[in-house]
Amino acid sequence: MKRRKTAAGLLAASLLVGAAPVVTNAAPVRIVSTSITEQSSSGYRVNVTFSADAGVSRVMMPTWTEANGQDDIVWHQASVSGNTASFYVPVSAHKGESGAYITHIYVYDRQGQFALKGENVTVPASTSASSSLSIGDVSITELSASGYRVTAKINAPSGVSKVLMPTWTNANGQDDLVWHQASVSGDTATFYVPSSAHKGESGAYTTHIYLYDKAEKLAPLKGVNVTVPSAAVTPPTPSSSFSIGNVSVTELSASGYRVTAKINAPSGVSKVLMPTWTNANGQDDLVWHQASVNGDTATFYVPSSAHKGESGAYTTHIYLYDKAGKLAPLKGVNVTVPSAAVTPPTPSSSLSIGDVSITELSASGYRVTAKINAPSGVSKVLMPTWTNANGQDDLVWHQASVNGDTATFYVPSSAHKGESGAYTTHIYLYDNAGKLAPLKGVNVTVPSGANPGGSSGNNNGSGTGVLSMAIPYVTELSSNGFRVTIQFNAPAGYKKVSTAVWTAANGQDDLVWHNMTVSGNTATCYVPVSEHKNEHGSYIVNAYVFETDTKYVLQGMTVPVP
Repeated sequence: MKRRKTAAGLLAASLLVGAAPVVTNAAPVRIVSTSITEQSSSGYRVNVTFSADAGVSRVMMPTWTEANGQDDIVWHQASVSGNTASFYVPVSAHKGESGAYITHIYVYDRQGQFALKGENVTVPASTSASSSLSIGDVSITELSASGYRVTAKINAPSGVSKVLMPTWTNANGQDDLVWHQASVSGDTATFYVPSSAHKGESGAYTTHIYLYDKAEKLAPLKGVNVTVPSAAVTPPTPSSSFSIGNVSVTELSASGYRVTAKINAPSGVSKVLMPTWTNANGQDDLVWHQASVNGDTATFYVPSSAHKGESGAYTTHIYLYDKAGKLAPLKGVNVTVPSAAVTPPTPSSSLSIGDVSITELSASGYRVTAKINAPSGVSKVLMPTWTNANGQDDLVWHQASVNGDTATFYVPSSAHKGESGAYTTHIYLYDNAGKLAPLKGVNVTVPSGANPGGSSGNNNGSGTGVLSMAIPYVTELSSNGFRVTIQFNAPAGYKKVSTAVWTAANGQDDLVWHNMTVSGNTATCYVPVSEHKNEHGSYIVNAYVFETDTKYVLQGMTVPVP
């Protein structure tokens, strides 16, 4: 059963979106003053002074440009010091746009109440490319059936961290997407894109350019479309050409196998990669291993622990890159790994990843912390992360900081298009011998920040003795609607569980309160677009668990309906 809004219902909805009722003698939190400083074409700083007798929980500063609605909204979390808070809003987090910006300031106290104020800021257009993080002219050279070279002029006043050039063919979507890392020299980044890395296909290619500075800020993206011609010549003979020779497999057991390849690279070897996966379930366990090179031999031990410990059919491809960035004709091997007949070593003496925890979760991102065990020492810990929306179009390989037996990295949502919703982070632990620990991963739901009210209470959705709710998650998303599911904890029982839903367009003109079906500590409901004027785009979802008419917990999110 669903109730459409009335005037009284709208008022009730407006009240519910605010803070939960709290019995307290403390004066309400209030904003005393705000100011804008450091205003330039690169961004601006928002400063706020506040009064909060109950103490401050957090200060959020959602920001967007007036152009194109809230398509670039990012919920920034400000730094708090005493009774002041501050945050520098970089235009790079908002598509590098100039013009009218809007920043709202939410100051939350420890009782769940909040004060709100807004600022309008005009960001001037950049008058000098030399002072901003940017990508300049992009050129294509060395175009042939073998591939092409992409060269870009870059400007990074704070220094370049890396330049990535993800590339794919237009045929069959992004099934051959490869994230190439470009070489950087001064103000120029370049990479030779070999067609052999993309199934040897000819035709339409797309290359995007991602420029990261030392502060891990991302320049406005650029991209090129290239048409690779069909091959019209016979490749050179292996005896005098850049090539991979004999490939052998040794040390085969349930633990894995060693791949050894003879290589010939007259201009020198840059690197040899050995991507490997099991034939079961497609490439769901694909790992790009980097081989060791000694003279004319490349070798890598493929541990089955890096591939979910599976036995059976494995495939390993061999990618040989020379100093000019060119790729040799590929070779591959198929290997059958036998089932294990022995107990694996205990974690105390083996390379492994232990407990993984998520902290500092907000609309701005989250921190991943993992316990690690590497008896031969840690080489590096990588935490590739992407949002579940649109495949891996926002995949970033973050490198974690390591201190003793702990690795940690803060994943900023601004590095992933500022998106909310379902995120995936995998953890790759490499030791000093080049071996990879069994992978671990976490799924995290980043809140949209579309819920300014929030509630006081523990939002972990577990049995904590207090009324609490986990962040909602969405399934069955399509152009027809979506399903909202929550987990909650109500030790004293609950009166009802409801979800208020409306589209971002035209305010709350299509607000509907959906009653959720409850089973145990899980509640769910399906939201059809037919109940919301058949509109598509951003839907705002606020889920409520009511213990009484006046005591409740609330969590919100934004859902993009295609």
